Amino acid sequence: MGDMDAYRDIFLSESAEYIQGIIDGLLSLEQNPKDLEPVETVFRGAHSLKGMSATMGYERTAGLTHKMESLMDTVRKREQAPDHTLIDLMLEAVDIVKSLIESESGGSELPETERIVERLVERTERKSPPAAMITEPEAADCENGAGETSSAVSVGTSGEMIQRIRVQLEPECVLKSVRAYMVIKRLSHMGRIVETRPDAREIEDEQFDDAFEVVLQTPATPEQVVEAAMYVSEVRDATIVETVDAGPASAADEEQLAQRSQAGGRKEIPKLSETQTVRISIGHLDSMVNLVGELVILRSRLEAMARHIDLKPMLDALEELHQISSELQHEVMETRMVPVGNIFNRFPRMVRDLARDLGKDIAFEMDGLDIELDRTVLDEIGDPIVHLLRNAIDHGVEPAKKRAAAGKPERGMVRLSATRERDSVEIVVSDDGGGMDIERIWAKACERGLADASQRDAYDDEDVLRFTCTPGFSTAETATKVSGRGVGMDVVRGKVEYLGGSLLIRSVLGEGSQFILSLPLTLAIIQALLVRCGEYVFALPLGSVAEVLPPAEAGIDTVDGRPVVVLRDGSIAPLTRLSVIVGLTPASDGMPAENEHVVLVEMPDQTRALAVESLIGRQEIVIKPLGRMFKQLRGLAGATVLGDGRVALILDPRSLFSMGDQR
Repeated sequence: MGDMDAYRDIFLSESAEYIQGIIDGLLSLEQNPKDLEPVETVFRGAHSLKGMSATMGYERTAGLTHKMESLMDTVRKREQAPDHTLIDLMLEAVDIVKSLIESESGGSELPETERIVERLVERTERKSPPAAMITEPEAADCENGAGETSSAVSVGTSGEMIQRIRVQLEPECVLKSVRAYMVIKRLSHMGRIVETRPDAREIEDEQFDDAFEVVLQTPATPEQVVEAAMYVSEVRDATIVETVDAGPASAADEEQLAQRSQAGGRKEIPKLSETQTVRISIGHLDSMVNLVGELVILRSRLEAMARHIDLKPMLDALEELHQISSELQHEVMETRMVPVGNIFNRFPRMVRDLARDLGKDIAFEMDGLDIELDRTVLDEIGDPIVHLLRNAIDHGVEPAKKRAAAGKPERGMVRLSATRERDSVEIVVSDDGGGMDIERIWAKACERGLADASQRDAYDDEDVLRFTCTPGFSTAETATKVSGRGVGMDVVRGKVEYLGGSLLIRSVLGEGSQFILSLPLTLAIIQALLVRCGEYVFALPLGSVAEVLPPAEAGIDTVDGRPVVVLRDGSIAPLTRLSVIVGLTPASDGMPAENEHVVLVEMPDQTRALAVESLIGRQEIVIKPLGRMFKQLRGLAGATVLGDGRVALILDPRSLFSMGDQR
């Protein structure tokens, strides 16, 4: 039973990848119905799922994916067009496949599949392509009274040919097996690889000169096949050596062509070494991170002990341990880093479905999918992004008529992008819609008692926009199923700040809105500045520290009776004493002492100054979460264990200063 559990885990992991590939292919096909590649992606994804499900004994999943494969086969053969109704039907089938896999793997109750199977079969049998799908050669043949297209054209009733293509690599090509694999993989998207010369194992082991041959069954023309092979770099030449009609009577031809190939030819696509990647559960990675964290803490304790007794040989050994443990820590953290595309790839489907439900024409763009983020952070940030995207589609982008009246393109634009900024990642959700009415938000904030109407000059636009993150705050006049701009924004801000990040909102009325989520790369181990306040030690994440000013260079002044630091560019940064924030000194004693250092803390929207009693130094710390009873406590991001065994609280600058302002 244990072996079946292992197979089930592998099946679930791989089937999720195939399902996502099918969804991506369908959305791409909807945007460009004439593109052959996404058709092949969807067809082969359904084919692979069918085989995997049958192997596991999941007969209902295998049956449904077989019907999906059959329908996509008619699209491959240009027997019908991939219109919106077909895409909708396939996406609905994919959703049921996901439910089926969960059910047949021991999950919930089996969903009803009879109706979707009937609809797939009915659509598969409707083989009547519109005139727009008939290529020019086909149209000419129809006019001449030909029942089928010429065998030189790769579309028609039978629709496929078997082509043998010879590929010549550049003589100076270094990794021949990799280039050959890329060529064969690209050709596999155009049809079925019958075999290769030499066989797959010999190609993988680079046991060939500069040339190899591929036998391909495909509906593509010889020119398209050559073009696909030549697309790969370091390919000098590609030539069609032989073609055979793959119609109903072509089975003997295919067998004859196969017999003419070298003996022992393997009918499969060569692949790179299967040991290059290993699937590891996130639980194992979490355990490794925890163990490395404990190792870092123990290293710090040993270093403190060695310095105390001034034992040089031990200090030298610890220096080497420091280097090795740092490399180990880096490698372990890298194993947890996952491209944001792993979360982003589910959003195009959501945007498409919601836009269609609301009757809006919206283009969705994503950028920075290869930017990597800690798996824990990535898992947590999915829901906030969903909130922002739904709001952008429902209340950000206007209806087509309203956009046209305002001189905008009727098609709206929603963008989701990720960029790397120092030790953090910025995720931005933006739209080119109507923007947010700042004065209306201000009026609503005053109405709810969140602000005094007479103090409008004290709030800039970004301050006013932050009111939308107040729980239950909304300016929507009527509720929709997606609701108003403000609904859910408190959830977004809360989740981002819980992760140690920050949320910045920008908007211009009539032009659009932008939501910037700044997130730490990892939640486990960070560089921090240790500071002392009384008998306590606090840690400040180094990614938030812009500069440390000694007492003599701080340039402290007062504005409206409140202490500030005058920066080099003439701007000012509000100054708060850490001892006031943590309650060690009264709020009335706001001016720092003469010997206190000033730490300039960079926030997304401003720079703040923090006066601390003394500096201990920079140190790598392991973040330990606070207990459940401290979860709602603002100003703290966690705790860490220092080398001497003491516990230091980790400050959260984004909520820390709001505590100081309240005091």
